[in-house]
Amino acid sequence: DPRDLAARNFRICKMFADDSSRVTWLAYLDLWFSGEMEGVTGCDWLRSTLYFVELSKNYPDQVLILSFEDFQRDTEKFVRDVCRFLDFPLSDFMLQSLLEVLPFSETKRLYGKHLGPILGGGGTVGKYINFFSQEELVRFRRHVIDPARSAGVDLPSEYLEDRTQCP
Repeated sequence: DPRDLAARNFRICKMFADDSSRVTWLAYLDLWFSGEMEGVTGCDWLRSTLYFVELSKNYPDQVLILSFEDFQRDTEKFVRDVCRFLDFPLSDFMLQSLLEVLPFSETKRLYGKHLGPILGGGGTVGKYINFFSQEELVRFRRHVIDPARSAGVDLPSEYLEDRTQCP
């Protein structure tokens, strides 16, 4: 969810800022919406998404669009889809082995010390509500979600609603 991405990147910006008190959420969002954070991972979400959707249309056998929400919603289907796309044979044993190690809790246990700030979200979606006001959610939808939908991007259902409670 690009809203979670914005919230995560804001946390990371504050971590690496010389003076974190000068990094405000409102200023960060203004820069995000104006496109002035190009090159900061995820801050060009709309442009990147439109680019990769176009690539997937032009090269459907080379570009597969994935979402973390799809992964969480149905991990088995996600794994099968990726393996099918890669033309990779997937045995039942391999599938079960993957399904055991892919949950975030297991990934964190196995690789946590190597993931650094990635762990800030805890492997859950919807934590953006700890950052966004209702007005900011409307603004985000107007500047990011709606243009993606208007361009024909197939967004996960979670992107189309604003949470009111953190998961």
